[in-house]
Amino acid sequence: MGYMGVLYPVGLQTNSTLFFQHENIDEVVFEGYHDDEEDRFLKVYHEWEENLEIPRKQID
Repeated sequence: MGYMGVLYPVGLQTNSTLFFQHENIDEVVFEGYHDDEEDRFLKVYHEWEENLEIPRKQID
């Protein structure tokens, strides 16, 4: 799953947004609000993602 990081409190700015993958995360410092609907979506998404046959680009 891909992620993007933005500066707080500014939010989404094209010149300061960082894109990264799950394996690039060492520690989660804060996890915002989520509910049961998001949990259900993530379960379905991860099941779908496991069946993808598209190779992911590796960034060194």
